[in-house]
Amino acid sequence: MFNSPVAAHTPSKRVNRDRPRPSSSSVASSTRSPRPGGTPSRSIRASPAPSTTPRRTIRPAKSNLATHDGNDAGEERSMLGAPPASLTVGSILKHDGFSAVTLLSTLPRQVNEALQKADPYIDAVKGQLDVSTGHALLVTASKTFVWTFSPQSSAPSQFTTCYTFASSPSSSSSPSSSNLSALPHAALVPRTGNRDPGLVLVSLDGHIRFWDSVAASLAGQDRSSQRVDIVLGASESVVALCRCEATTYVIATSASRLFRLSLVSAGGRLQPQLSPFNQTRGLFGRFFASAPTSAMPGFDGLIGLAVCPPVADQGYRDVYAFGHRMVQKWRLVDGGGERLMAEQDVATIIAEEIMPPSDAQTTHIDVNVLDGASRSDGSLSLLYSHASQPNKPLKYGIVTLQSTAAFALAGNTPLDYRSLRDPRPYSSPHLIIPNGADMAFAAFPDVLVTTLLSGEQFEDHIALKDSARNRFLGFGFEGADVEAADPSLAPLSCLSAQSGALLVEVSVAAAKNFQERLSHPAERQAALNDRLQSRLEQAVFFDVLDVANPLSFGISQAQAGQGDLAAASEHISTSIVTSSSVYLETFVDVRAHLADRGARLAGLIDALRSNDLVSRLPMRTRCKLLADAQLLAAVTDLWKLHNQQMAAASSSSPSSALSSAIEDVMSASLGSVGGFGSDAVRAFFKSHAQSIVAVFERLQQRLSAAPAQSSRIEVRAREIAAIDRVAVTAFQAAQRLRQSGVAANKYGVTVTQQQAAEQTQASAMMTTTGETWTCKASSLALLEALYFATEALIRDRKRELGSRVDRVDQDEYASDADEQGATPSSLQLELKTQLCELARYALLAYAERISFLRHRDAAGIAGEQHAHHGQTHLDKERSAVEARYRSALPRMIGPLASLAGRPDRAFQLAEQHGDYATLVALCLDESTGDPAQQVEHYLRKYGRAFAWDLYGSLVQRGEVRELLRLGEGKWGEMLREYLHAGDDEQEGIEQEEERDADEDEDETAQLASISWLHDISLNVYRSASTTLLRSAVRAPHHKHDADATSSALAERHLLLSLGKLAYVADLDEAAIATEKEQRAIERIDDALDLVAVHYRLREQLGTEEALPSSVDRLCVRGQEAYAAHLAKLGRRLVQTEDDQSEEACGPDTLGAEDLVDVLTLVSPPAGPDPLTALQVLVRTPAASAATVAQQRLPSARRLESARAVLRRALLFDDWAGRVVQTRGRTEEQQRDVVASTQWYAVAATLAQDEAEMARDLFDDAGGLEGALAAGGEAWASWLEEQACAEPRRDVLAARFQRGRQAGVDVSLYLNDVDKDVEEVQGLLLSGGDDAQETALWVREAAKRAWSAAVAGEASMQE
Repeated sequence: MFNSPVAAHTPSKRVNRDRPRPSSSSVASSTRSPRPGGTPSRSIRASPAPSTTPRRTIRPAKSNLATHDGNDAGEERSMLGAPPASLTVGSILKHDGFSAVTLLSTLPRQVNEALQKADPYIDAVKGQLDVSTGHALLVTASKTFVWTFSPQSSAPSQFTTCYTFASSPSSSSSPSSSNLSALPHAALVPRTGNRDPGLVLVSLDGHIRFWDSVAASLAGQDRSSQRVDIVLGASESVVALCRCEATTYVIATSASRLFRLSLVSAGGRLQPQLSPFNQTRGLFGRFFASAPTSAMPGFDGLIGLAVCPPVADQGYRDVYAFGHRMVQKWRLVDGGGERLMAEQDVATIIAEEIMPPSDAQTTHIDVNVLDGASRSDGSLSLLYSHASQPNKPLKYGIVTLQSTAAFALAGNTPLDYRSLRDPRPYSSPHLIIPNGADMAFAAFPDVLVTTLLSGEQFEDHIALKDSARNRFLGFGFEGADVEAADPSLAPLSCLSAQSGALLVEVSVAAAKNFQERLSHPAERQAALNDRLQSRLEQAVFFDVLDVANPLSFGISQAQAGQGDLAAASEHISTSIVTSSSVYLETFVDVRAHLADRGARLAGLIDALRSNDLVSRLPMRTRCKLLADAQLLAAVTDLWKLHNQQMAAASSSSPSSALSSAIEDVMSASLGSVGGFGSDAVRAFFKSHAQSIVAVFERLQQRLSAAPAQSSRIEVRAREIAAIDRVAVTAFQAAQRLRQSGVAANKYGVTVTQQQAAEQTQASAMMTTTGETWTCKASSLALLEALYFATEALIRDRKRELGSRVDRVDQDEYASDADEQGATPSSLQLELKTQLCELARYALLAYAERISFLRHRDAAGIAGEQHAHHGQTHLDKERSAVEARYRSALPRMIGPLASLAGRPDRAFQLAEQHGDYATLVALCLDESTGDPAQQVEHYLRKYGRAFAWDLYGSLVQRGEVRELLRLGEGKWGEMLREYLHAGDDEQEGIEQEEERDADEDEDETAQLASISWLHDISLNVYRSASTTLLRSAVRAPHHKHDADATSSALAERHLLLSLGKLAYVADLDEAAIATEKEQRAIERIDDALDLVAVHYRLREQLGTEEALPSSVDRLCVRGQEAYAAHLAKLGRRLVQTEDDQSEEACGPDTLGAEDLVDVLTLVSPPAGPDPLTALQVLVRTPAASAATVAQQRLPSARRLESARAVLRRALLFDDWAGRVVQTRGRTEEQQRDVVASTQWYAVAATLAQDEAEMARDLFDDAGGLEGALAAGGEAWASWLEEQACAEPRRDVLAARFQRGRQAGVDVSLYLNDVDKDVEEVQGLLLSGGDDAQETALWVREAAKRAWSAAVAGEASMQE
């Protein structure tokens, strides 16, 4: 131990000594902090001593320190050296709820020069502060300096005396001094009255020098010193010097020998007397008397001493001597004499305490005692270290030992602090326990670790910033024999190499209160949060703003993880903005006030960045901190604007739009403006900046109440321009901070406004963003209202004042300048500039608000839920804002080019917000530049994103030629990609033959009509063929306008023909002969066959009376729905382009089901054509099997249509009047009659080619394969079952749900189908003789058709 100062006299009980302390630093017993100006809210001392030094917290506004000139008083007198910039004596370097650090005094010039010349890794230096005498010591290899470090003598314009002594030479060859300069041990001798203290220097080789007064150095130190020598053995050296009483010292040697040094008064002077301890030296002494130190590494001698307080009324005190493993307890009797009370290897006890129980048998812990200190109860505390692994940071702890005959462990306090061994000389850690109480300091070269030795662990670190050059050299404190004046305070004075003397005061009460809160689970997290906030406040208010502060305020990741870092950061930021933090200084000048707050906000983010904590903050908090910084920047610029307006305002109307709005807000907050003193505006800027949104609301109300358009337009112009200036100034300052790189580089807010507007879900690094003032609904409403009001004003002024108002260079209205010197033309120019800025900030506010709503919704904090069509209340708000944003983009960007004459700003905003549609419109506008060059530029810059909007715009404008021209060069593939963008969506989709001709389908058809032309130009024939064939399928459903120049039927025919030609053009001679390609071509031919059917029907129905007679026939049969349906289909087939009827739309194509109806319901002379109807169904495959050239029909509806063909073929023939009446016919004639029936023809057709058609159409019906295998009777019976099958009404109804069939009365149509089924069932299943005979002939016809089909196949095979 370096030094353990005790009382200056020999007391019989503990002394309660009030020593002078500066009042510059005090710690609140709670978590409150000092008020502005350095005044503490509560002091940890009951009654601090007065001080002549004013107290001050480090602040940039007080960075100048007055220097002092003077003459040296001889060689040994020197003026205090100039302290570091921004530091004055009494400056508070740290102040939180637990500790305070104050600059007590600076170093004398000679001491400062000696330290600056010393190499901290080579030159040995040590020191101490003696609080009982108020003097400091610094020992170097050549000189020892003594000076007064009390703050009274360090005040400005005062001198101090620095006494210099030659350090004792050392001839010791002990290992401890072989590599480094060995420094003597030094101690001051307290003297009574106002006399200067004496000095004792003991060299390592035993030479003792004593000066009765340090002032004797001025008269010649060699003559004034008294000498005594210690006779040391070989390799023995002095290792410790400790003041036991005012005139009694104990000296320890490396050989475990102890000596008493007494200063006896003789002849009015103190004289040194040396005597060894007269008791046996114990194990230390016995071992070292017979063996050199290096013989037993486990017993390396004494390293320090600790003196206990005197035992009341017993006449003795105890002294502890300790080494790295062993501890001795000696009792010193007042009249003389010493006795060894105990001696023990305590390293083993400590190792057993800290060793985990599971590793007790296998792990060996090498414990090393570093220092010790006595407690007020006579116990001993030891600072120890141990290493879990070699070359790893050491772990530390403090144990307390009680002793009688042996030492017993009374407590162990492990420390969280870790460090490697410091290679610098005299850098061993020290243990300091002021007043022997519960608060202990583990003093490392660059860190003070404070901890409580009782209760739950409490640990705090006070670290030096520049640990390479600056370190703690010595300490001063009251020992265990001095009773603390205030037990709740633990003071420690520190001597640092670069910063002079520091006073550290730790609140024991606050530490114990923190311990108590940690012990309660309900308060534990809140306590940790408060502690983290306090750490961060110290970094903000004491470190970042002043580099001269020697203390470091680093926050480790572990410390940051213990509390709510986001809440702490937001709280500090808010307290700075609202000026509610007790650390802030009060300024009269508003500009200085705002500058200080802005600098503090910058300090907050700098503190977070320097400790690598920004990444731990959620994006919401980062945005909040950035928004607060933007708010300070905004109100700072608004204050400048207010000053300018006040300077320019006339005495008759000093108020402005801004000041009036602020006064209204401040009046509403307290009820009257007078509550803020004489100037509510200043009060707003100082402490109510967070109410800026309320100011915006007042401004919007003022805008709404602006003079009507019927009033003089210039009055309205000045009013709107004034409000514009406020909004533009505020948002311009906020955006300036974002664009300067601060947002990305400091705050980590890297998401651009465009990304924020487009993203739908925050990524891992993006949590919920807060609703900052820049994206509040009121802010957005003001910007939007101002934009449209300014736009309307510009148009009105131009209409009323003429186009000359836009000519600034030739202002014809100069004589109309207002009192501020603004002319109509200059005001018009300002309004146009404001319009550009308002558009910029309004769109940014839109984007930010959308981002906020999306993130808050994604985080599940949407608040009250109002379900409406599956949407929450917040969903609807977000959707509404997004819709307004999309609408505002072209409305706000376009006029910047056309009205404000700033196409550059329009282009910039369109790019920034990704509004490519508006960007396309600007490019195609010849007034903004060369369209071709601009289109080429943005195609290169944005590629697909821009091209899609460009192509869509050209398509909508009908500029197909320009569109195809763009595809001629390097953008050909991009255009092709756009034109075929919907092709993949069409693949595999089941399409009904009737589809809605909605806008999307019209656009698809329009793109298809362009894409195949583009493909042909690129020689991509297969793709052109696919597009043509798909368009042919779609064509009939998109030519329903009266302006059609060709019928849908003709268009389909043309498209199919071109599609077939393009398909074949892509094949060579070998490929076209393959079966695969032949089948593909056959599918196209099938589609062409259906077109041919349309042409034939159109010709028949248009030239004959078949349609009217068929309709009449159906009506007679009671099937009016059939009749109406057939009439409608007939008109669609035969109408012409010049038909002016209501439903006329040109010749149309029918779907497969409609064709079947026409072909099977028409009566003579054309007659039904069921065979063609079957061919139509065969050429209209099920949706899953259809190709691009074929119409698609759901398989269930296809089956119902095939059954309808069977029923109608059966019902068309006159079975009772013609087939059954066989009288007068030969067998051959009857066979011909049967073979002439449609039923026979249908049955034979289905059975041909091994029933290929039957398998195709009736595969889903069931029973077909069995009937085909049995043939004859089974085949005929299966056909009758299909004709009599009950129809699926839901399947039939689906046919009439879309397209042109939607107008059909489905229920009536299904009733007519039911009538067909009933009639077929009556024909085949009734029990009468006639019916049975008819059923026999029906079956006979089917059997004969089967036989004929089988015979025909046999003959074909032969």
